[in-house]
Amino acid sequence: MLGKALVDSGAIGAGVLKDYLLREVHARLQDLLEWEAGLYVFKPDTSFLETIKRPPFGALNEIYEAARGGRLDDRLVDRYETHPMAVVEKSESRLRLFGEVTWASEDLLVTALVDGTRNIEQIAAETHAEPAQAYRVLGLLEHAGAVRLV
Repeated sequence: MLGKALVDSGAIGAGVLKDYLLREVHARLQDLLEWEAGLYVFKPDTSFLETIKRPPFGALNEIYEAARGGRLDDRLVDRYETHPMAVVEKSESRLRLFGEVTWASEDLLVTALVDGTRNIEQIAAETHAEPAQAYRVLGLLEHAGAVRLV
């Protein structure tokens, strides 16, 4: 409400408020994604703030950025190292998710190698990087429903 009042009074422009709110959301989400453990609960909110239109927020891109430098989850390593011959294919209905992320070039290569014919081991080998890099990208995409193991 304070932001609306500041814009209405002409103290700040709508663009300034929008930029501030996006930075605030980014900072809070970054903090949340760095938690080692926690309980996440989402409760319905019918307050005024929930009724206003917000700019689109690329949550998948934020998760990708947070995961890039982080430690790889042991469960993810176990999943892909114990199923190296599983073929990875894209989910046609979720292809738009690939475009929601600003991929680093080495990670973009992993997404390009997901063609429905290559298995996890081949994708990891063809990136010419550590397998963990491919596992991280595949894990993110699989969790988002953009790829599946067959």
